[in-house]
Amino acid sequence: MTEHPESLTNIIASRADMKLENFSKDVRMLWAKSGDEMGSLSLVQHMADSAVVAAWLWDTWVADALKCNLSRLTGLNSSEVGKLYVFLASVHDIGKATVDFQTLVLDRPQFSYLVDNLREAGIEIDELLPRVQEQRFVHGILSGEILRAWSKSRGLLSSRAAALGDIVDAHHGRSSDPQLFKPARQRLKRHSAQWHSFHQELLDAFADVAEVSDVLPKLAAVGPLTGPPQVLLAGLIVMADWIASNADAFGYAVEAGLSIRLQQGIQSLDLTAPWRFRELPEDAGGYFREAFGWPQDFAVRPAQRAAAQVAHKIGASQLPSIVVIEAPTGEGKTEAGLAIAEIVGKAIGAQGAFLAAPTMSTSNGLFDRASAWAANSSEDGAVASLYLAHSKNRLLENFDQLRFHGIESEHGGGSVVASQWLSGRKKGVLSNFVVGTIDQVLMMSLQMRHLMLRHVGLAGKVVIIDEAHAYDIYMSSYLQQTLRWLARYGVTVILMSATLPPAQRKALVDAYAGEVVELGEMHELEASHGYPLITVANANGMEFVEVEQRPVDLVATIEVIDDSFEVLGKLVSEAVSDGGVILIICNTVKRAQDAFGFLNELLPEAVELHHAAFIAAERAVREEALRRELGPTSHRGAGRPELKVVVATQVAEQSLDIDADLLISDIAPMDSLIQRAGRLHRHQRPASDRPGELADPRILVRGVLRSAPVPEFDGGAAAIYDPLVLLATFARFPKSFARPIDIEPLVRTTYELVERKEEAVDEVALEWTDAWLAAVAKSEEKQQSAVSRSRTFQVPEPRRAGHITDLFVMLSADEEEKANAQVRDAESTVEVVVLEGTEYGYRAFGSDETPISDLGDVDYRSAKELAAHSVRLPARMTRRNSDFDAVIEDAVNQTPTAWMKHPLLKGLIAVQLDHAGEGKLGRFKLRYSQRLGLEVEAMT
Repeated sequence: MTEHPESLTNIIASRADMKLENFSKDVRMLWAKSGDEMGSLSLVQHMADSAVVAAWLWDTWVADALKCNLSRLTGLNSSEVGKLYVFLASVHDIGKATVDFQTLVLDRPQFSYLVDNLREAGIEIDELLPRVQEQRFVHGILSGEILRAWSKSRGLLSSRAAALGDIVDAHHGRSSDPQLFKPARQRLKRHSAQWHSFHQELLDAFADVAEVSDVLPKLAAVGPLTGPPQVLLAGLIVMADWIASNADAFGYAVEAGLSIRLQQGIQSLDLTAPWRFRELPEDAGGYFREAFGWPQDFAVRPAQRAAAQVAHKIGASQLPSIVVIEAPTGEGKTEAGLAIAEIVGKAIGAQGAFLAAPTMSTSNGLFDRASAWAANSSEDGAVASLYLAHSKNRLLENFDQLRFHGIESEHGGGSVVASQWLSGRKKGVLSNFVVGTIDQVLMMSLQMRHLMLRHVGLAGKVVIIDEAHAYDIYMSSYLQQTLRWLARYGVTVILMSATLPPAQRKALVDAYAGEVVELGEMHELEASHGYPLITVANANGMEFVEVEQRPVDLVATIEVIDDSFEVLGKLVSEAVSDGGVILIICNTVKRAQDAFGFLNELLPEAVELHHAAFIAAERAVREEALRRELGPTSHRGAGRPELKVVVATQVAEQSLDIDADLLISDIAPMDSLIQRAGRLHRHQRPASDRPGELADPRILVRGVLRSAPVPEFDGGAAAIYDPLVLLATFARFPKSFARPIDIEPLVRTTYELVERKEEAVDEVALEWTDAWLAAVAKSEEKQQSAVSRSRTFQVPEPRRAGHITDLFVMLSADEEEKANAQVRDAESTVEVVVLEGTEYGYRAFGSDETPISDLGDVDYRSAKELAAHSVRLPARMTRRNSDFDAVIEDAVNQTPTAWMKHPLLKGLIAVQLDHAGEGKLGRFKLRYSQRLGLEVEAMT
């Protein structure tokens, strides 16, 4: 350890060592961990271990930003919050000093001696044992009730005492059912005076260790200890408990004092300290060149320069802020957001940063850039932890390798590593730097077990959310609630978008700012139509920073074409008469497969299909090859194909940096169409790269079955998108599109129609009146339903969360799994691993590896390959309960039983296809090919 001699850690270790020598003989006999052949661990030792670990975490892991915000939320100074935390961590298991817990081992003969020892010492057990065996209370709720009674005896009001009890009660990841509080109190009253003396002795002792007796009166004098600080303290207690309960770090054989025991225990972990910042250049150009390794002659873009200025202003004010960066693709929004994170993070002493993206693919794409930046942003020699937060992170080779080989800065900074202890879906967010899907941030507002760890992990960071426009009403409800909690915790948030409707920007800013500023101060500033634009809101109010716009780099004509294949084939054939690259974006996998099948007959070997129904590993390879071929560095004759037609779904809308000569798109909302147009003539190229027929950019729109007198759209578009937004888009449909000057007015005027609803009927064609009003009604119904469903498992607003128990009221044990899937408004779907079954066993479909025996163990390399061969089944296969049950049953039966032994495969289910790629799940016939991906046919 490297603590200062007067650090909290050394003080707590010294005091706890002295207390351990003076506990009564009977208290020493209480056990906390039943252990193994090496013996058990006493309750007093575990309490002391927890105290010293909490002190170490406070000294070395908890960032200044988190300490500051805990002080603000509790009304205590940082030193007092530290003492309170150490005390609560030390006594979180006081409920183990009960008959309910101490007799847990009676049905395990190898450990029943622990109870026999208590009986031989004269500790009263048997009188209460029959009641305990009838209904046994978990020790968490008993800890809460014991601490509540003790705190009241120390002069705390009932509400303050209950708040402390609720914190320790939640250390297993959730609050107990409030209906059990009264029965638990009755159980404790039935314990003998001897047990109550144990509670008094333990609590008094660790109150002395933490010196919390001086803190409690101040806690009584400040405002109520509400849900937000309770959640953060509970999360820190969970961390201390998990570390102190790690038998490899804190063994059951106690051979040294707490200081040495802690030092040895911590060595087995790899927790990293908060962000250790480098010295920042004063000028924006110098900052960006050092942070991202750009050459000296690289020109910093206006939006990036403005972002750095905004960041310095926020840092100087020390005010939690929300920053919205709106700029077209190619303006370097990601680097601008990371710059704000570092500059503000340094000013407030942040733990690190979280960079969130809409999908796994986009977060994977950001991982390498964020890794290099994280290393560059740290001081020389500093080591920071980095985590990729999504369910398939181990399948990304660069992240998997980070567990063994850190990434070092190439420009004199620090390095980043993947911490072993900070791995997994619950602890990963505690890393310094996290790149992941937006789900991992939104789950902050989802009632789920160990929610407090996610809150602790985010509360000390700067949070960056990319593609903020990409979230529907349902997800936006979660995003707004998450912004409220982040604001309450004092977290600065950066939102980035190329096509954010003004009403959506206002809703997101209002959600955050409502926690830090009176909204009335901001209304008069809502009318800015600048673009690019940086919006900043904090306790000082709102500010708009209009950024110099880059010159027009694209003027494309827009034309609606007939939806028939004949017209599509004729247009494509004529367009590529001299070669070129065409991108066709469809709204559904089925439309993409059908279009591909037709065009592939016309242009064999020149057409390529991309959608989400390919095996994950295959999709990643295909997308990476497409990026190389159609990226900024490839040219005709040097990597860029002479002729290629790419048929894709929305996967090409955001996550692929590709450049097409002609765009053909299904009808979609205006902002989505503009996102798709971002792939058209995306990169500056020599004229030789674009054949004569394709030198002038064009956008052709399909999926419109009828334009007049009333528009009618393809069923796929109508099912996916809000019908009112589609009509509004068609009403504002331009004949040409100039990038970037048309982005803001097109998005704004389209969504102004949507927002005005019935009032806008006079602004559309008279013939549309009935269709418009019907779309308004359907849109309102869908929105109300989405908002209502989103709130089912959503935590309350922070100002309404008076107690930590309010964050778990909907989380019954049988609903926990259901709640875990609620941050996206999607039908329940099932993911399966696609296998090829052979007479000798199975292997990943399409692999030429030797088959694995159905009963044989799977090595790591094979397990990784198998896990990467997953595909998500279409929702129609599991929409009906009978289909869901049949599909799952078949998939379980087709899953090798040995998979349960391997961490990468445990919990995964499979479908086994024959060599021709055909198989069956429930009443559905499946067919898979590298040409079309997954096809599904219902069998009658």
